[in-house]
Amino acid sequence: MKKLLYLGLLSVCVLLGSCVEKNVSNVFDKVEGYMDVCPDSALLLLEQIPHSEELRGKQRADYALLLTQARDKNYLDSLQSDSLIKIAVDYYKNGEDKVKAGKALFYYGKVMDLQGNDMLAMQAYLNALAKLEKTEEYKLQGLAYEYIGILNADRKLHKDALDNYQSSVYCFQKAADTLGVIYAYRDIARIYYVEQQYDSVYTFIQRKIKISLESMSTWICKIYWLPLLIEKRYLGIGL
Repeated sequence: MKKLLYLGLLSVCVLLGSCVEKNVSNVFDKVEGYMDVCPDSALLLLEQIPHSEELRGKQRADYALLLTQARDKNYLDSLQSDSLIKIAVDYYKNGEDKVKAGKALFYYGKVMDLQGNDMLAMQAYLNALAKLEKTEEYKLQGLAYEYIGILNADRKLHKDALDNYQSSVYCFQKAADTLGVIYAYRDIARIYYVEQQYDSVYTFIQRKIKISLESMSTWICKIYWLPLLIEKRYLGIGL
């Protein structure tokens, strides 16, 4: 009788455990759906997961990655933790999921960048690209190249930075991410401005305007049109 009761309780515990695990996975699916369009909602969902510190294995790694990503998209830099994102990095580094491994390394790079550790940030971005090389995560690859370019530009390695930004343009174009392309053209124009190559500055500012007018919705044009005009005026380029 006791044995039957024990087996019954064990079955209930296993069932409850699987239900909790399934519920958390469902929350993670919703978070991923909200991340780009409503990052504040994504963060709220993550913060409402009860006893998140008790998560284990893959769910613990996914929670660490998603929470780091949500904080980044909500500009909560002061809350970022290298120990948190390292959970995801360590879990996925030797696994088969190259996308999550690359994403974890990318966000680890961003956290290192925030902490002023440029060397570790650079290495993390490069490692992220290596993981993502044979995936179709073109937007994330573009972002990695962009941040590598920023680090090189800060070190006044302008040729390397230009190469990085050109690579980011290629990736953003493959991802059909017009906004990413616009930012990359902006970065390229800034490098040429520092190098006093004003014809090239003009070329890439013109490209920014052209792609905005051709591909962006009305509200994007409103956001970017005035800064573009101001930028041209600041650089001494005629309208």
